[in-house]
Amino acid sequence: MNSKPYFAGVHAVDVTPDPGCRLCGHSARKALAKRVHDPLMLKALVIGRGGKWVALVSSDLIRIPRPMVQRLRAKARRRLGLAPDCLLLTSSHTHTGPFTANEPRTPGGLTPPGYPERIESAILGAIAMARKTAAPARLAFGRGRVNIGSVNRRLRGPGGIAVMAPNFDGAKDDGVPVLSVRRADGSLLAALAVYACHPTTISTDISEISGDYPGAFQRALESRNPGAIAMFMNGCCGDVRPAIIRNKSFAGGSFADVARMGNLLCAEANRTLKSAAPLNPAPIFTRLRSVRLPLLKGHIPDNARQLAALCKAYRATHPEWSEAILAWKREMAARLRGGGKIPRHVSVDVQCIRIGGVALLGISGEVFAELGLQMNREYGDRFATVCLANGSVAYLPTEEALAEDGYERINFVFRGLSAPLDPCSASRLLRAAGRILR
Repeated sequence: MNSKPYFAGVHAVDVTPDPGCRLCGHSARKALAKRVHDPLMLKALVIGRGGKWVALVSSDLIRIPRPMVQRLRAKARRRLGLAPDCLLLTSSHTHTGPFTANEPRTPGGLTPPGYPERIESAILGAIAMARKTAAPARLAFGRGRVNIGSVNRRLRGPGGIAVMAPNFDGAKDDGVPVLSVRRADGSLLAALAVYACHPTTISTDISEISGDYPGAFQRALESRNPGAIAMFMNGCCGDVRPAIIRNKSFAGGSFADVARMGNLLCAEANRTLKSAAPLNPAPIFTRLRSVRLPLLKGHIPDNARQLAALCKAYRATHPEWSEAILAWKREMAARLRGGGKIPRHVSVDVQCIRIGGVALLGISGEVFAELGLQMNREYGDRFATVCLANGSVAYLPTEEALAEDGYERINFVFRGLSAPLDPCSASRLLRAAGRILR
């Protein structure tokens, strides 16, 4: 066995905004945040060996905006000596946290003043503090399995349009990959768990700041392991949400549901910690690639007439999103008038960090569960996919889901894309993941 040990350090920062901000994730939630129910935390785990360091960042946020990712990569390289492929930035995707960037396509989509700068400072500061306190550590990895109460959310409705409804036959991933980091004396320093489910538990009638079930999970695991910091990263959750159901339809949940789901995940992660297999010291491998996924031909507006026709068709099919579709139309029209190029592709980051034979794959989108399960089958148990990694550019559905209509297809108007993804994007993404892992 190579004698060079792992070194590790971890640090947590409270990034809870003040009440009064608008919460991001649900257009149906109109009221401003009335109070803080539970804190939003940002955590950084650094692991090094042989002079190479990686930083894994988790956060109780809706997403880390792509422009912020680019700024953080430049600052982390300059201030901390971290290359972009050694920095993994993730968010839990809680829908009861603030906007992290101004979103003109979403009504009221404004960040609290100074909040993006606060997030950037917290990330860089947490990484620096974790690196400063790093000490020899022992790593282990295990994979548990539990259903905390989740279900596939896409059900094919009339006319081939997928509706947002419980699909008990649909795909979901109940796996719980867990990375544990222990101090030299065997005490737990940090535990990082991955689970695939949208944090959309809380009813839109409730306007309170919360980390949803990922926050409840982290607090519960830390209470069971005093002196340790728990971290959460979301898996391939693009078409999976909490199974809060009434009369065969999705309904809003309560903080009791949040606690129940968090405690179930905590119990399984804690069990997995005890049976995790040690990782022998080995060189840390990192790689980061940008993958170009094509947008759907025939839906890319190349002139004003085509734009008007597309907008009319989208509004007829999705009247509930008319306001966002009209905002998208105005944005595309401005580009056409200004002579700007209408994008025909979207770039998605795919990142691999391999530690001791365990691969962590980060993808900057909301990946569908079916794609995650396929990668699990191909790459085995010592592997975990993290979505919403280094930002989120779009939903990343299966080929079948992209060929039919539904929320995840029309969601491109919220992301500022010029058209839906081409159905071939799914296979291109899987091939890119395979190349980077090999």
